[in-house]
Amino acid sequence: MLHLLYVIPALLPLYLIKISVFTIPFTVLELAIYALFLIWFFQKKETFSFKNFPWPPVALLLAGLIVSTLFSQNQTISLGIMKGWFFAPLVFAFVASQVLKTERQIKGVFAALVFGGAGIALVGFYYFFIGDLTFDGRLQAFYLSPNHMAMAVAPALLAGLWFLFSAKSSAEKAVWGLSSALIFFAFYFTYSYAGWLAAFFGVLFLIFFSSVSKNSKIAIAGFLMFAVFSLTVFQAGGEKFSNIFSERGQFASRLTIWTAAAELIKEHPIVGIGPGMFQEEYLALQPQFPPYLEWAVPQPHNVFLAFWLQTGIFGLIAFIWLLILFFKRGFEMIKKDSGTAVLCLSLMIYILLHGLVDTTYWKNDLAVIFWLTVFVNFRELQSQTVKKSVLSVDE
Repeated sequence: MLHLLYVIPALLPLYLIKISVFTIPFTVLELAIYALFLIWFFQKKETFSFKNFPWPPVALLLAGLIVSTLFSQNQTISLGIMKGWFFAPLVFAFVASQVLKTERQIKGVFAALVFGGAGIALVGFYYFFIGDLTFDGRLQAFYLSPNHMAMAVAPALLAGLWFLFSAKSSAEKAVWGLSSALIFFAFYFTYSYAGWLAAFFGVLFLIFFSSVSKNSKIAIAGFLMFAVFSLTVFQAGGEKFSNIFSERGQFASRLTIWTAAAELIKEHPIVGIGPGMFQEEYLALQPQFPPYLEWAVPQPHNVFLAFWLQTGIFGLIAFIWLLILFFKRGFEMIKKDSGTAVLCLSLMIYILLHGLVDTTYWKNDLAVIFWLTVFVNFRELQSQTVKKSVLSVDE
């Protein structure tokens, strides 16, 4: 059972493959999650454990999602979003919370995430070397955009570095160092500046709370500062960097999108517009604005705006409530010397910082990573306090 659980984080891109079952569309990732749930359900030897889980904000979030869907102009699309971006990820995270009993097993699921990220990076290198890049020279591989690829591999990069910082043997350092290097270079060639910056702060958090020596922390932090400075200087003369704050640059485009999102919130402040409906509503607002700089905008490029618009005000409140409980619980676990809590908080820091200018939740694979991070953080506290003496329970 444990090994089946590890398959999901390693094969998250399977969400890109879609099939129909009795005319109902599913992704292969969804079907794999449902199969995992059924296998676990019929093999489980213990009753469900709900202790310490953040069910109140999760329930409120789902309630907001359902209400927003009921008021959606296209309930078929909204139901599909509910199924693929909420229900399936929550099912997987719940099964993971029930199956993972020890910190070693929790590390296993994040190791699978790293190896999956390394696999994505290898495929990305193929696209890079054959010159299959975007018009502005960015790597997107088989994803819809370079930003999508950046958001897919960044959590794997953080997890790989976390393993590297805690590695004891030369073999472990070689494995995690090589995996992290592969992912880093693929991440770099996406040229996702917001992703770079968010990942930088995530890594700083890892360094600060890692178990390496003080001198090593200073050395690694110094290297990161130098790397950021070098990248800034190197990119400063480039077209992408120069155009960020131009009249038709990324910031101007984001500002228009955020302004349109704010207008939609004014019109639908309580129930929102329905999951998956942003692009349609965004385009309907166009007559109120100068010609858009971007037309294909499925999300409002801000995770908080996305939750408000697509789950209503109650969904937004639930999301913020969940985050407060998450960080409170995470720092409690860090005080108990929990290494995996450090990783979970680092991942959430990345998700939220990058989410200020992009939507780091609203995609199948990103939703799985989000809920896995949340549930592991809460489940790990339970396993530490209730079964702290169990050090290696492997299947």
